[in-house]
Order: sequence, then C-alpha cells, then structure tokens
Amino acid sequence: MHAMSLFATTLHKDIQSVEHHPHYVKERVHDFVSMPLRAKVFLFVGTVAFAAIIFGLVSLQQPSAWSVGYKAADGKIRTDSGISFSFSRPMSRNVRIVIDPPAPGNWYFENRLSRLHLSREFRFEPVETWLPDTTYTISFEGLRGVFELGDSSQNVAYTFTTQPAPKILSLTPTANEELSPQAIFSLTLDQPNAGLATFELQTDPPVEFTNSTNDDQTVYTFTPKEPLAQGTRYAAQVVQHAARFFLDTGEVSYEGEGRIALEQFWKTTDAPGVESFSPTGTSVSRKSILRVTFTHAPQDSELAKLNIAPTLQGSWGIEGNDAVFTPADFLVADTKYTVTIPKGFAAVGGGFFENDASYSFTTIGAVKVVAMSPGAGATGVAVDRKIRIDFDQAVSHASAQSKFSITPNVEGNFSWDGATLIFTPSSNMALDTGYTVHLASGIESETGMPSAVEYAFTFTTQPTIVRLDVPYDHQDYALSCEVAALKMALTYKGVAVTEDQLMGIVGYDPTPHNGNVWGNPYNAFVGSITGRQSTTGYGVYWEPILKAARTYRDADYFVNGNIQRLTAEINNGNPVVVWGNAGSGKRVDWQTPDGQSIYAINGEHARVVKGYIGSPDNPTKIIVNDPLYGEITYSKASFEGNWGMLFRAGVVVK
Repeated sequence: MHAMSLFATTLHKDIQSVEHHPHYVKERVHDFVSMPLRAKVFLFVGTVAFAAIIFGLVSLQQPSAWSVGYKAADGKIRTDSGISFSFSRPMSRNVRIVIDPPAPGNWYFENRLSRLHLSREFRFEPVETWLPDTTYTISFEGLRGVFELGDSSQNVAYTFTTQPAPKILSLTPTANEELSPQAIFSLTLDQPNAGLATFELQTDPPVEFTNSTNDDQTVYTFTPKEPLAQGTRYAAQVVQHAARFFLDTGEVSYEGEGRIALEQFWKTTDAPGVESFSPTGTSVSRKSILRVTFTHAPQDSELAKLNIAPTLQGSWGIEGNDAVFTPADFLVADTKYTVTIPKGFAAVGGGFFENDASYSFTTIGAVKVVAMSPGAGATGVAVDRKIRIDFDQAVSHASAQSKFSITPNVEGNFSWDGATLIFTPSSNMALDTGYTVHLASGIESETGMPSAVEYAFTFTTQPTIVRLDVPYDHQDYALSCEVAALKMALTYKGVAVTEDQLMGIVGYDPTPHNGNVWGNPYNAFVGSITGRQSTTGYGVYWEPILKAARTYRDADYFVNGNIQRLTAEINNGNPVVVWGNAGSGKRVDWQTPDGQSIYAINGEHARVVKGYIGSPDNPTKIIVNDPLYGEITYSKASFEGNWGMLFRAGVVVK
C-alpha cells in the first residue's frame, strides 16, 4: 500500500503539472514512447489495477454507522461512555471534528489502512463524564475517503442524548417506620450513578455516617457510627448535587449546588413498657424537665429507683402514666445526661421491666458547627455555589456573620434558614482555586454558650478548561509531523498553507546518513520526509520551523520552557508547536560533516499544544493535536516527561 500511496501522490502531482504547464503532455508522451516494452506493460497493468481499486472504493456506501460503549436503561448514552464511529470505507483523518457542547477527551483512529492517513473507525474517549440529560452533536467537517479530491468532501453530524440524572426510588427504612437503634439506611436509585451526582444523608438530631455503594452505584448504604438514641424522632434529608468526574482518577471535577431530593421522618423504638421519653437529641434547653411516658402507670414507690447520671438535684412525680422529674436548677450546659430505668422496675398492676432501659440527651452548650456545604476537602465545587454552615442551635445572626471570613476574599451576602447561615457570592468564584472558610470563636448563642473553638474548612472550585479551536490535520508524510503541527497552528491563525509549502521554506539537509555522520536538524530537515525514522529520515528542530512560521505570522521560539509558559501562551490565544517523541526515545546521536554533535532520539515527534485543564500555574492536564493520532489529553506528568526528551522546546505562533 505504501507504493500505491506514492503512485497516487505522483498521479495527483502530474494532474497539477498538466494544468499549469502546456508542454507537459508532450513531454510525458515522449517519455512513454521511449520506455522499454516491459516498463510499458508494468505501467499499464498498474494503472488498470489502480483504477479498479478507485472504482471499488468510491462505489462503497457513504459512512453512517456509529455506536456507543454503554447505554443506560432508557437507551440514552451513559455519561461515562465512549463514542465510536465505524465507517463503511476508510476515511481520511484530515477532518475537523467539533463536539457541541465542548467535551475534553482523546480521539483514537483504529482499523487503519496501512501507512495511509485512513481509518475505518474513529473513537472518542472523554476525559470527564458527559453532562447528564444533554444533547450533544459531533460534527465531521471535510470528511472524505481516500480518492475523494477537490470539493468532494462532506459534512456529517451525529447527535445523542445522555442519560438523565438518577432519581431516588426509596430510602429505607420507610417513612414513619419505627427504627431499631442499630438501623442502617439504604438509598436506592432508578439507574446506575455513573458520574452523575453525589448524595449525602443529613439528619436532625445529627448523626455521623460511614457510607458505601454497590458495584453499579444504584444503592448507597449509610451506617451510623454509633447506635441511634432510643425513643427519638429523627428528621432526614437526602441532598443531591449534580456532579461530573474525571474518568481516570474518579476525582470530582464539578459539583453543583445541592437540592433536597427527599425528606423523611422516623422514630426509634422505646424500651418495652415505655411509650416515649423527652427530651431527646442534642442542644437540649437547660430549662428542660424530664418525662417518661409508660404504657402503665408506675408505682410511686418505684420512682426512687430511676437513675439520672450525672446526678441532678430535683424531684420525681407522677402525672397519669408519666414519671416527671423537675430539676431544682438549670441543667449543666454541654452535658450528656442518661436516665436509666432499672431491671425489675414495677408498674401498677404488677408488670415489671425484665432489663435495664436507658435514654440519653445532651444539653445545649457552646455553639458548634455540625455540617457545612461544600464539605471539607470538596473538589470541583461549582463557581456559583452558595456556602452553607449548619449550627447545632440558634445563634445571633450578627455575631455569626461578623466571625465569618473566606480566603481568598469573596464579596457576598448573608441569609439564614433556621440555624443555617447561607453565604451567596456576589459574583462567581475563581476557577480552580482553593478557598478556606474561617469561623472565629465567640459566635453568640441565643440560649447557650458562645462557640469556644475556631472552625476552618477548605474546598477547591471546578477546574479551568481552556481550549483553542485549533483544527486537526493529519500529517501528509511519514515524517512530516513538524510542518503538520505548524500547519494546524497557522490554520487557527487564519493562514491557509500546505505542508509542501512549509517544507519549501524549512528546506532539506542533503547530507546522506553514513555511519555516525548525518545532517543538521537545527538548519533543515534531515533525511527523507517519507523515510524510516532514524535510518533514512529523521526530522527538523525548532529554528527552521520558526523561520517558516515567521513567513506568515509573528512567532517566537524557546528551549528549556515550562508548563507556565505554555499556559500563558494558550491564555493569549497562541498555539505552541512542541517537540517530544512517539517512539522508543532511545538516543541516536550523530555528528554533522563539520563535526557538530547532534542530540537526537528515536521517534522524534512534534505536536501542537492547544489547551489545558486546571490552573494556569499548575494544570493537571495538557491538550494537544497530534499529527499522527488526533486530539490527546495528557496528564501533566506524562506530557512533561515526553516534552523533556527534546529540551522542552516550542515555537509560539502569534
């Protein structure tokens, strides 16, 4: 097929020569007549075979087939799915591919046709999950087969819709069900949560949970770290956040504002013979009285057996089926009290308790923070997200607001929902930025004690994604990556130019490869552009590429660059041609005829940097157009390792 490719290239150039040179036909006829008979036969047979191939390929159907890696139950595309386009015939990879809305990811060209820039399958793997319940369009502009020349290309577009965010089917135990103190809670969704949302269970009184999910993320299990209190009414809210995740690390790349997806109430079981106990929970008023409601009236003589720890001064009395304790003074602040009904405690009629039964509550104390949103250490926080801080009791609004600060500073407004402080930024927070919320001590309570400790929690906003719309163009020759990368950068800047035109400026070093002597890539292209890497051909370094770039646009070059130089240029709208390798990276140094030592690596390769993900000072990923493989998103570490193999060089096209 390589010979056929050269034949097609020669034929195309011959057609151009006929158009521009009137005497060209006569010259070619003379050449044919003077050929030996054997050569004429070979040329005739080759021409017929070539024409048959053209006819067979062109007559195939137009491309139409495409598929996805995974579908949701409703037939829509899962948000963690890749997309594959399988064409009925080989198609050129020199095509502009547009995804709307934009989505970072990598294109892979598979089922390739020998050395030609053709593939039957184009596959896209996203870097992060798709947006849920969103219609995407993937457009191929300038799609063409191998022998479709001139204006015969076509534009093809495909659309698909991603799965909706999951809905909650149930939260068990069910509403108003009487709970065991050892209850475990299960949240069941209507579909796998493949990078669509995050869920949290919040209760009042507050409960600390550990949580886990099943393999397909349809069931979330929340396990209390400590048994629930007996005889206590619990209110629960399931808070759902829209989210996206990086597929390689699982880290949250975006988490939006939370919404209450479900509210539910329960009551834990009482001890046998007890209908209710009060007070329960935390932040109990210091003025409270204690009340135990029995199924049968207690015997007056039994009241002395009821135990309160720590000890309280006061007296028990009977009101119907209730035993009521009235403290002689206020309860002690921030103290856990436990009331125990001992084994053998008797009621009127002779019934008695077969085992001890205990109830606990905690009095209001110093103001405490019981929850915050975004959570401590959260990543991918939406830049328009509100900040919520839940206190364990009613507090002075003015006092809490005066103790609040956020670093870096964000202007905003305060509002309240019960004991929850809500801070709404006046404008979006910065992308990819760590923020720390501080709450100084001394927040005043309406009925309790001021907060005694300082609180601080940090979260990071959603990452920056900067992408220049640099069109992709597959390199025309086996080793023309440098001019192909430059062509893409120039095209983005509005310059229409071919690789051959650029090579006319770059030039070739004619020095043959003889042992340890070869040409100088700092001056021109070394070897044959259609050759074999490091044997019959190599490539060219940055200075000749700079010369070609400056023929059309302002340009600059650098060596020993850093990531920050690249991101700064991208932010200025300037793509950067960079050097690295696409092979073994083994050193293949040589000397020029004049004795200059050339540092070289096997697989020398150039790409154009078009974007990044993360902060410009410390991005997590670098986005490139690779003349061989299409758009690729590298981790910062893998990109730097590759780039560092050839002096971290770059040519900036302005």
